[in-house]
Amino acid sequence: MDFCPGYARRRFDLPQAVSRSTAVRIISIIASLTGPLTVTAQQQQPEEIFVTGSRLRQTGFDTPNPVTVLDSDYMESMGLVNVSDVLAQVPQNQPYVTPTNIGLGNFNVGASLANLRGMNPYYGTRTLTLVDGRRHVPSTNGGAVDLNLIPSLLVARSETVTGGASAAYGTDAVAGVVNMILDTKLDGIRAQVDYGQSFRSDGDDFHGALAGGTDFAGGRGHVIFGAEYQHSGEIGDCASSRLWCAASWDDLTNPGYSTPSSTTYGEPNFVIAPDSRSDNQTFTGVFPTLKKKFNDAGTALLDYDPGKYSSINNFLPFQGHSGGDGPSVYSSLKLRVPVERYSLFGHVDFNLTDTIQGFLEMSYGHRDSSNIGWAFGPGVVSIRPDNAFLTPAVAAFIAAPTRFNRSLVDKIRQTNETKNDSYRVATGANGTVFTDWSWDFYYQYGRNEQSQRLHNNKVNSFFNYALDAVIDPNSTRPACRALVANAAVNPYFATNGVVDPGAAGCVPINLFGLNGITPEAIAYTHRTLPEDFSYDQHVVAAHLAGDLFEGIGSGAARAAAGIEYRNDQGDVTHGNLPYYDQFALSYQLDFAGKQETIEGFAELNLPLLRDSPLGDLLEVNAAFRQTHTKSTDSFTGSSRSFDITTWKVGSVFNPVSWLRLRATRSRDIRAAGFRELYIRQNRNLGVGLGGSVINRWTANPADVTQSLAGGNVDLVPEHADTWTVGLILQPEGLLERFRLSADWYQIKLNDAINTNVGNQTIVDLCWQVRQYCDRIEGTANGTGGFSDITFVNGTAVNFAQIVSRGIDLEVAYLFDLDRLHDRLRGSVTFRALGAYQYDFIVDSGGLRQDYAGQSGPLGSFVDWNPAPYWIWNGWFSYSNGPFSFTLQGRYIGPGAYRRDRVGPEDAGYDPTKANSINDNRVPDRLYLNLSGSYGFDLGDERRLELFTSISNLLDTDPPIAPGGNGGATNPVYFDVVGATFRTGLRLRF
Repeated sequence: MDFCPGYARRRFDLPQAVSRSTAVRIISIIASLTGPLTVTAQQQQPEEIFVTGSRLRQTGFDTPNPVTVLDSDYMESMGLVNVSDVLAQVPQNQPYVTPTNIGLGNFNVGASLANLRGMNPYYGTRTLTLVDGRRHVPSTNGGAVDLNLIPSLLVARSETVTGGASAAYGTDAVAGVVNMILDTKLDGIRAQVDYGQSFRSDGDDFHGALAGGTDFAGGRGHVIFGAEYQHSGEIGDCASSRLWCAASWDDLTNPGYSTPSSTTYGEPNFVIAPDSRSDNQTFTGVFPTLKKKFNDAGTALLDYDPGKYSSINNFLPFQGHSGGDGPSVYSSLKLRVPVERYSLFGHVDFNLTDTIQGFLEMSYGHRDSSNIGWAFGPGVVSIRPDNAFLTPAVAAFIAAPTRFNRSLVDKIRQTNETKNDSYRVATGANGTVFTDWSWDFYYQYGRNEQSQRLHNNKVNSFFNYALDAVIDPNSTRPACRALVANAAVNPYFATNGVVDPGAAGCVPINLFGLNGITPEAIAYTHRTLPEDFSYDQHVVAAHLAGDLFEGIGSGAARAAAGIEYRNDQGDVTHGNLPYYDQFALSYQLDFAGKQETIEGFAELNLPLLRDSPLGDLLEVNAAFRQTHTKSTDSFTGSSRSFDITTWKVGSVFNPVSWLRLRATRSRDIRAAGFRELYIRQNRNLGVGLGGSVINRWTANPADVTQSLAGGNVDLVPEHADTWTVGLILQPEGLLERFRLSADWYQIKLNDAINTNVGNQTIVDLCWQVRQYCDRIEGTANGTGGFSDITFVNGTAVNFAQIVSRGIDLEVAYLFDLDRLHDRLRGSVTFRALGAYQYDFIVDSGGLRQDYAGQSGPLGSFVDWNPAPYWIWNGWFSYSNGPFSFTLQGRYIGPGAYRRDRVGPEDAGYDPTKANSINDNRVPDRLYLNLSGSYGFDLGDERRLELFTSISNLLDTDPPIAPGGNGGATNPVYFDVVGATFRTGLRLRF
């Protein structure tokens, strides 16, 4: 019997001479390497297709690269309707940018980016995303591709290579490759509509898709089309929508941990504590130094309770204290942002001759999302006693300019609205020559346009004008001091004889009490920050592959060669606003640049043994790629060129028919991304945030320091040395459908690029290990340090080495129940994917830290994402005719909260040390998902299928792991939504 019922409904892009039934067997063979179903070489000699990681046609058995395959039948069985949800099933993918990981902010709101091994830098990618083996135009100015823009209904399968593949594909393929293979041979019509929401009746999610394909011109041509729409509603605010978040657990800093006279002395520096409230803020206003707050009317002062772990230096909404007064730090944190996406896709191929086929492909994708969060309030400001809105009693009480702060969450929300449009067209041809050689070439153009609007962003100068309100002696009404034409009141008027022109249009703002703020004042003090990003990519590529010679008696030696040219250009602008540099939160300056890349590659596969007494099979594979790249900054005109060599050597060996050994060794690269290269350098003149550093040599807590931040066109490409060594166990006989694979990997990434090193980190590295001292200017102290620091170069730098080691595991078994008893019907399938990471070492200029085993968040805007030691994803499926169901379990192992901190559970714990924390453990979690479907045969090859799925079946809450991007847990690994359902129907004809 055909034991691949799921695959029998699929067709793939194979040579015309391959029949549909043969295509089914081919995909079964590929799945046997990485999927739940197995076929032995004795059972079927497979045809050959392209497998991700190689440019040669071969079967899944012949590739030395570990490849994980998830096909469309798996997507349907689990009720997955988004490509990002499919990739989330792969344990090696640790996505940091998703709609549920927004927190304090995200520059790509609503996007879903692949992040294999957690190695992506925040503003770049070390995971290459392909569509049908071709690059996709980047969706972000860091070079990553938003998976939302790929039409899921047309995905035939996803192939994930978790290892270096730069020799096959070029830059970015350091941690691996994600390749979405589309069903360009679809025949007939498919339609799907479904709806879902959480069991708490929020997060509504509607999805609809339509696709079709048919032959034309007597079978010489084939055309397909697809359209997809999805709207996912928001969930939040966190503190009011989920009980586990309402507890407001937070990672707080204890300002008295090293001060014996402090009431919190003896407690560690970092404290995981509940009831976190915005420090030094209330909805009526606070004088932190006086420990007084306004009453609701704004007419009198009451005692302010700062709770525990309060610091006078805290002024931002997400800086908290435990207990006391103030709103929850999570009162404006969305658990999931709304995302609307739609995509269109068309593909046509035509046999121009018996040996030449041409194709044309076009696609369009759109994403629209927004994140509503906290808005900046006063921060570090002082209120003068003559403020127009103070009562005489309060004015007399403060007597002098006094520091003041207030939360604005009750009056205004900052909204980051992002729209993204991606266009792509590709055309080319392929054919055969010399009987057994194939060739292809294509041209591809892609354009991405992204618009970001940060609404209700505080303009510092306007806010300060509005806050400094006085009674105008001329009108006896409140007015902005800068606009009062009175020398006794307005120093600017006294000096210049005119009012301050910069304050034109100023509306005074009353921050005292609950209801003093007017819409007119907010409209003046808070404006919209724009950013527009456009990116154009041209690709021209040609490839040739075939049998090089007959080999040495074990099969033909095969070779492939090719050349590729890419031209990438990007531009980021911000609207030329005259007050752009006054925004509290800025996207930095306009920047633009271009990059030209030309590459040539060659690959050879040589069989050495086949059906020999020394072994059933031995093959070696080698690939080589030479790259020339030139980067040019469009603003400065500066440019830099590099010549880069990447390579890979691999081998597969079958000592016996049921055992396969495989290994690869590769050199992989990542050239600096668009933002890392070109973001404009900006000099801080020693004022505000970043205007000072702690001088470690003199213990001066505030050396006033100028600094430089931004991109760096002189960044050298990152390079990685990668090993994979593994085995595939596939018994014969009764267990012929059982498969076990295990692959050890090691990735050593050198010259890792960091755009967020920070001025203080550079100073600390110079002080501790004498690294990056050349980036500091000041008065030398004669011992390699500085008695006075005047300048720090904080531009992007090749900063670190990252070493990741672990083991990837997969086990699969399919069993027909009638083999147990002839009355039993149906089949069961078990499959499990596991990832064990035992090393994730980051060496930052001599400071070495192993982050392996960490499931707590590392921080905001980080350049790598740690993982717990163990992540498992397993499925148990039962299928019997039209009915099937699947029970899935996803297990996140226990881990450390922060590997760079020391808790009572760790050796060397000392609460008086700066790295101390009260609880440094995160418990494990097991999430269960259930899905099922039932199909109805409508005749004439028409089929209707009803399906439903429940995610997080037991409504399991996430563990407490606060910090990072602002949440009370780590949404990279833990579900924050709770139990959800999706139900719908599919129609095929």
